[in-house]
Amino acid sequence: MSIWRWCGNMGTNKRNKVLAKLCSCLEGMLLSVSMLMANDDWERIYVHIEQDVEKYRDRLQEIPYTLIVALVVAEDRRFFHHRGVDFKALIRACLRNIQALGFVEGASTIEQQLARTYTQKKEKTISRKWKDILLSVRMATEMDKDTIAKLYIFQAYYGWRANGIEQVCFRMGV
Repeated sequence: MSIWRWCGNMGTNKRNKVLAKLCSCLEGMLLSVSMLMANDDWERIYVHIEQDVEKYRDRLQEIPYTLIVALVVAEDRRFFHHRGVDFKALIRACLRNIQALGFVEGASTIEQQLARTYTQKKEKTISRKWKDILLSVRMATEMDKDTIAKLYIFQAYYGWRANGIEQVCFRMGV
């Protein structure tokens, strides 16, 4: 029996309890591993993130809360309820990827998308995902959610070869 069928055959309450316990276990493991992450490359990336927070400090204050809400609704509905990793979404994505025998879903949070923007790694690999997770946990531990969301608005890739809301507005003539 596949994992997907096994989870599907459980009653809702039992499945939720198993997933909650698994999420709790993964979160504890991830937080302890992230504390060990002291690689120079990752430290430089995080310093760059902190420098951007300082660089945009005044403009970050100008972003209306409704724009943050729109971002959260579109990208990561549980943004205010996790610490950089949405374990429920991650488990769901793993199960769907196993079922499809390939990468069909990623479960990236806003922090993970921001980490991917800074690392500039686009490949769909488990090692890249793991590194994004570690960096996102550090961001979520050391920065407040509003700052992360606002920095995402200034740095994320929006298509049209435009990183950040300023480039998008410039290209649209706004």
